[in-house]
Amino acid sequence: MNKMQISPESVIELLSNYQKSRVLLTGIELNVFSAIGNQKSSSNAIAKKVGADTRALDRLMNALSGLGFLNKVKCLFSNTDFSKKYLCENSKEYMLQLGHIVNMNRNWSRLTDAVRRGKSVGVKRFSNREQKWFESFISAMHSRAVWQAKEIIPLLKPSGMKVLDIGGGSGAHAIEFIRHNAKSVCVFDLPKVIPLTRRYVRKENMERKIIFRKGDFLKDEFGSGFDIVFISAIIHMLNPKEIRKLFVKSASALADDGKIVVQDFFMSDDRTDPLRGALFALNMLVGTAHGDTYTETEVREWLIEAGFGNIYRIDTTFEAPLLLGKK
Repeated sequence: MNKMQISPESVIELLSNYQKSRVLLTGIELNVFSAIGNQKSSSNAIAKKVGADTRALDRLMNALSGLGFLNKVKCLFSNTDFSKKYLCENSKEYMLQLGHIVNMNRNWSRLTDAVRRGKSVGVKRFSNREQKWFESFISAMHSRAVWQAKEIIPLLKPSGMKVLDIGGGSGAHAIEFIRHNAKSVCVFDLPKVIPLTRRYVRKENMERKIIFRKGDFLKDEFGSGFDIVFISAIIHMLNPKEIRKLFVKSASALADDGKIVVQDFFMSDDRTDPLRGALFALNMLVGTAHGDTYTETEVREWLIEAGFGNIYRIDTTFEAPLLLGKK
């Protein structure tokens, strides 16, 4: 594990980095870039559009100009080419996932209180969150899953297999399973998510090739006879009791000799490596009821308890490997 070199100067730099990110996050949250669009506008005109104080917004837009996200000529602001392409809502390449980062930043501002209390502060249960939150969340997960799936799915050799994708989100993995000749793929996710899944799958012209099932994976039945149960980026949202339950339910859904595939951060026994996993544990602390990242030892034990054997690990080029087990 490569740890950062620490010095008084690096500490000051690290602690000051929030300023630049917060400027951009506020610009996104206020929808400044979309309000400007393709025009040249004064800070007064944009303040009226976004419902902000003129002087304060002017200072924010000056900082956005200094960071390279806006142009300023005399008293008029305009979007840079990058901002037009990625930060304006009417652009086809608008980065919808940035809304999720705004939400996470809000949660992280409560980290001190969460550490004191041992739980998240002022965060709604996952299933009770607004549809807009799900849209930005699924978009963020999709941007990650698309490229990861291209690496992961070929390793599983799913040709001719019946696959259950639990918490399948945007369907990025399901799409890749179909591209690698899986016999069938069922995406199981919350009622608020499945319409978004259909939207992403429809863009790839695969809506007729994938089964969509709405439900709560801790309460509702999965069906049976699957050759692969695929669980990607799910167990970090759960507590150990819920993970055990999910693994037992997964075993019941599998055909004889079927396999479970779990992708997530698997921590070292001292929980310091990988660093992204250690940071993500805090992300779960501030953003979920009782999520966490777990050690590989723990996850292996829970798989064994659920009846899985021949457990082995497949490393990836990113910091979220796979653990596989056979029923």
